[in-house]
Amino acid sequence: MNSYSFSLAAEPQVLSMIALSQENLIQNNSKGALDFMLKDLSKLSGIPHQYTVTSIKRGKRKFRNKRVACVIPSVVGQSEFKSLNVIHSVPFAQLENHAFTLPSQAVIQEEVQLHGRLIGVLKGSPMLDSPFLYSINRATIIEVSELSRLVDMLKKKRIEVAIHNSFEFQLAAQHQQVDMHHDAAYSVAVTALGVTCHRSALTESYLRQVNPVFESFNDKGLAPYFEKSFAAK
Repeated sequence: MNSYSFSLAAEPQVLSMIALSQENLIQNNSKGALDFMLKDLSKLSGIPHQYTVTSIKRGKRKFRNKRVACVIPSVVGQSEFKSLNVIHSVPFAQLENHAFTLPSQAVIQEEVQLHGRLIGVLKGSPMLDSPFLYSINRATIIEVSELSRLVDMLKKKRIEVAIHNSFEFQLAAQHQQVDMHHDAAYSVAVTALGVTCHRSALTESYLRQVNPVFESFNDKGLAPYFEKSFAAK
C-alpha cells in the first residue's frame, strides 16, 4: 500500500491514506481534480502525498475495518462513520449541486418541480449521502456509473433531471456538446468535502498541518482542478 510520511517530533512517521475512485475526482491515471489538488497540497504543506486508489465500496470498507488511517474524499461530518472514533479535516471544497434539465424543459427552481420525477445521480457521488435526495416526494433515483453517461441519459431523455455539482456537470456537457440549463440560484444541496481519519496523535498532527492549506483551497474551490482534469482527457 502506498503511504505518505511527514515529521512528527524528530522522527518521520508513516500514515496510510486511501482515495475513493470517482470519475474526474480521483482517477487511476492521477488526472482527477483531487489528484491535482493533492499535488498542490504536497507542495504547500511540505508533506509528500501518496495514496492507494480503490473503489468507493472497497475503500470505505477498508477504512471502517481500520486497515487505513485516512480516507479522501469524505463528506465532512457524514453519518456513516459516526460509530467510529474519527476526526475530520476542515472542508477543502464546498460542492454546490444543481438540478439540470434540457432546454425544452422547465428550469428547476424549487423542490416541488422535482416531485415524481426520474432523477439521475452519479454513482458514488457525495450527493447520494444527502437527506434531501430521499425526501423528494415520489421521485425515482437512478444511479449512473459515469458522468458522461449521466449527461447522455439526460440528452436522450432516459432521465428527466440530472443532479450533480454544477461546475463539473457543465464542463462535461460542454465536452460532449450537449445543451442543458439550470437555475444557479437554486442549489439543491451543498456537499462539504474533506479528509476523514481514525483519531490518533499521528492523524491529529497531520490534520493540524494540512487544515490551513485546505482553508485556502476552499476559497477558490475545485474549479481550476476540474478544468485541469477535463483538459487532460
